[in-house]
Amino acid sequence: MGRRKNEFPAQTGPYAVKVKNGAHWRGFKTARLQISVGQPYHEGDKLGATLDWCKHRFDHVIVCVNDTLQRLNGQFDGLSPDEAFAASKLAGDEWMNRYAGSIGMLPSAEIHSWEDWRARPDYAKAFAQTQSLYANNAEFRGAIDANIKDFWARRKIRDGLTGDFGFTDFAACSRAYLIEETAVFSMMFKDKRAVDVYPGSVLLPSVVFQGRHVPGAPEGLDQGAFTRIDFNKKRDRELKVA
Repeated sequence: MGRRKNEFPAQTGPYAVKVKNGAHWRGFKTARLQISVGQPYHEGDKLGATLDWCKHRFDHVIVCVNDTLQRLNGQFDGLSPDEAFAASKLAGDEWMNRYAGSIGMLPSAEIHSWEDWRARPDYAKAFAQTQSLYANNAEFRGAIDANIKDFWARRKIRDGLTGDFGFTDFAACSRAYLIEETAVFSMMFKDKRAVDVYPGSVLLPSVVFQGRHVPGAPEGLDQGAFTRIDFNKKRDRELKVA
């Protein structure tokens, strides 16, 4: 059934959210926003549009500020492990302080940092299972390796790189990133039934084994649900009408 006209209030900010894929969000009462700290689509008016879109469609919103996961990118960029952790933690803390008021406008919401998940007693098991899955499951290993190659291709374009000097170190950091991300996401999926809403590329842990139980996978990994969104910038005339 198609969306009914005026089913939800009009979005009044400079941007309007549009669903790119994953219309099954309608079957969920809870949305989980995966926040990549530092990405423009998780700042300012675009974040405001996302929160407004969720406000009228879900009873509860879980905001996952995936801050210290980014330390692995910082290490590839030359920071020590301690420096990378401190920088990513600071960025996450600043993001939460910056948008605490906006998130507080939602009818019901909770916020988690990345370290909230890594500090849980079930993290070690989920992480070990994900490492083993990468070593022993060709499908999962292939999906991770394909993501790494895609990340590298985009980074080369972004940074104007030629050749593959540095790829080995990049692949090691990216592999660690994706394995840790998958372990934590499996915990999120197990913890609460929700649809993961994200404006960037498809989040691998949300879809790799969606709806399929795979022997050896961390518990919850098959329970992911993903909706990708994007933003339409409103024209001046539309803003005046709104």
